[in-house]
Amino acid sequence: MCVSITLKMFGASLFIQGCSGLGLTSLPQKVEPPADPPVSREFWAPMVAKADQDPEDGSITILFRDAEANLVRAAVAACGDGKPNEREGEVLIVRVKHKDVTNFSVGCKEPPSTM
Repeated sequence: MCVSITLKMFGASLFIQGCSGLGLTSLPQKVEPPADPPVSREFWAPMVAKADQDPEDGSITILFRDAEANLVRAAVAACGDGKPNEREGEVLIVRVKHKDVTNFSVGCKEPPSTM
């Protein structure tokens, strides 16, 4: 099916034309959850270093000590209006593991409410 529309206003005209097919597509009736869902865990870790806030997106990169692996790792705090959740030299880390991939991010404090 095709449609053509012509609009005339104050001596100028705008012509729009478009076509569309009405073919039927089959949509899935039920979506199964993933066989092994991601596993999330929060823990406090010693903060090694903290970078300046990125002026473009506001994120902050934090280096922390992962006690389980005895490694220094990086995590990103993308808190928007809030701030990274820190306490006395430690930072709240959120670890999400799915299959063979592990992602570390920083937990955020709620932004202050404005009334």
